[in-house]
Amino acid sequence: MRDESAGLMGVTHLLEHLIFRLMDRHVTQHNGHTQPDAMCLWVTGDPHEVVTFLNDVSQAVARLEDLTDEDLAQEKDVLAAELGQQGLGFDEGLAAYRWGASGLGLVDLGAPTLHSITRDEVVEWGRRWLTSGNAMLSFNGPVPEALDVSLPPGPEPQRSETMVPLSPTPSLIGSMKDGLALSLLTDQTTSPLLAAALADELKHELRHERRLIYSVDRWSVRVDEDQQACAFVLDPRLDDVEATAVAAVKLLRRLAAEGFSDRALAAVTSSCRTSLSYVDAAASGHLDEVVVDTLRGRTTTSLEEHLAAAEAVTSEQLSNLLAAAMPSVQVAVCDAIDLSTDDLTSLGLTVDPFRGWVDGAQTADSGKTYRSRRFGGDLPAGLKLTLGAERMTIAHGSDRMTVTYADLAVVGRHECGCFELLDRQGRVAKLDPDDWRQGADLASAFLERFDPGSVRTLPSH
Repeated sequence: MRDESAGLMGVTHLLEHLIFRLMDRHVTQHNGHTQPDAMCLWVTGDPHEVVTFLNDVSQAVARLEDLTDEDLAQEKDVLAAELGQQGLGFDEGLAAYRWGASGLGLVDLGAPTLHSITRDEVVEWGRRWLTSGNAMLSFNGPVPEALDVSLPPGPEPQRSETMVPLSPTPSLIGSMKDGLALSLLTDQTTSPLLAAALADELKHELRHERRLIYSVDRWSVRVDEDQQACAFVLDPRLDDVEATAVAAVKLLRRLAAEGFSDRALAAVTSSCRTSLSYVDAAASGHLDEVVVDTLRGRTTTSLEEHLAAAEAVTSEQLSNLLAAAMPSVQVAVCDAIDLSTDDLTSLGLTVDPFRGWVDGAQTADSGKTYRSRRFGGDLPAGLKLTLGAERMTIAHGSDRMTVTYADLAVVGRHECGCFELLDRQGRVAKLDPDDWRQGADLASAFLERFDPGSVRTLPSH
């Protein structure tokens, strides 16, 4: 998913579904999944069943040109059921706040452009990535005989560039999602240790001591050879979001300065031992990790090394890891919270409301001006929208909000006629022509500023 473009979000997941559509129906246990770093198709069965499935996969890849528009439409319907309405819209998240509308940032932006992906686009995507130089087979038993897996020849494709965070400073971000979440970048090899310790400290402080939350859900994604992104999602009530954000940031700073508790150190070892006690699952998951890291040109920490590090970790080591990660901390809170309150501003975090319409004091470009409807629209009367040569500006008295055309990664037009505009920082701006007088003229004039091929049709909402 991290190698997709903003205009083709969801194309790899769609390709995975279409490969199965080209295959025979298999009764053995099998499935596929699309991840930030890889697309995986798997099967469990006896050697004959495994061989039959894998041979069928390679034959389906060779027949991508046989896909029809009807196949495409049917699998888009299936994906709509799988992803739900939220997954088919712009669904900003922690990765998008950090990296914007490219690379890993795409993982947290949903799949709104899936609706308009064409057959030719998905076939070209498959031809680019499903090659012998970009694939591996792995088995957790003896390699079966009679394999006839032959993918199209081709080298490993050019991958996305090294990820550079948009903001180099600790940030407080206004989010369209409920609750609160925080993330940080840390050393890849020791990331699981720090994540387990932090989850324990957060739960102890915020649930057992402060009674602000119920749970701490955590996940992580590998950024590159050296870095891992760790995220923690908390579930305070709306009235407790601000207090939870303040308490969480203060806790992180205290841990970085003073160290972790013996309880948290024990939790690190227990977490690692427990995961390894499920031997088959641990080995299978590790095998997948080795395969993906090999394809990505990365090294993999062995399970034995993980356990040894967990058993030997010290409070000082964890504090040093957290202190090094603190400059990357991002805290996202639901945008119903006032980010300018004294308690939040006292945390010293850079405040980013993360809105697509960006506040700006500059004068509007010269251009045609449209006025908001006095009746029948969702906007207050008295607004003025100017379509300039380089940006459009909404003015209300001396207040101005702008969208710069060159900053847009996706120009999406819903079938109902309104626009959603994704900029390169992952922020979404909305424009409904029905909110403005001469709305049809506004829509037409706005579209003239873009190449027709860059405008994506989005589903009605």
